[in-house]
Amino acid sequence: MRVRLTMPSAARAALAALRRELALPALDFLYPPVCFLCDDPLGPSDAAVCSGCWDRFAPADAAWTELRGPLVAGGVIDELLACWLFESTGGVKDAVHLLKYRKVRSVGVRMGEELGRRIARDALFSSADFLVPVPLHRTRLRERGYNQADLLCEGIERASGIRPVCDLLVRTRYTESQTLLDRSVRRANVAGAFRLNPARAGLCAGKRIILVDDVMTTGATLRACGELVLEAGARSVLAACAALTK
Repeated sequence: MRVRLTMPSAARAALAALRRELALPALDFLYPPVCFLCDDPLGPSDAAVCSGCWDRFAPADAAWTELRGPLVAGGVIDELLACWLFESTGGVKDAVHLLKYRKVRSVGVRMGEELGRRIARDALFSSADFLVPVPLHRTRLRERGYNQADLLCEGIERASGIRPVCDLLVRTRYTESQTLLDRSVRRANVAGAFRLNPARAGLCAGKRIILVDDVMTTGATLRACGELVLEAGARSVLAACAALTK
């Protein structure tokens, strides 16, 4: 008869801790972690993507100029802030895909930190009362395991000190990805797709709020969320996105 020996849970935990302290650093020495985008070695403060790749990301300057006017003219969003240009090919697109489809959460936090530094330097944005991430539908949240906009807010808070309220808005209807739709139908795609959490709606009264999303194309999602926040009594609604598409 074979006797199966079991290890007490405390002993298993101790061995796991020993492995983290000894084995993993040794593996990192033999096989140093590399950048997900360019395969160069990561620096001590890098997470998933090296500083060289971050520096090469295309700035959103031209896209910001093109998209800001129509967004602000809509009368819902008072101002827009963004970091990079999301192109059909390039580092920004690859980084966003790491965040959304390969579960590399550190990319979202790092993007948020850059957004947060820009927010901290802007008098209008830095005076905001809190952040509101654009929510995911529960089906997509279950598939992905997290909301990428929540991770952006985590990074923004680290760099700017502005706190997030992650449960103010709820996505009530599963919608197609906006990137797959023609610009003319994107507003209809998100119409009625969000609602306010009644338990949190009172937080909006008289407040300046920053809506946070990963990528903006036409601003239809931000406007849909902004309308709800204004209806709840917000004084002003701003928008901050990691990247813009043309």
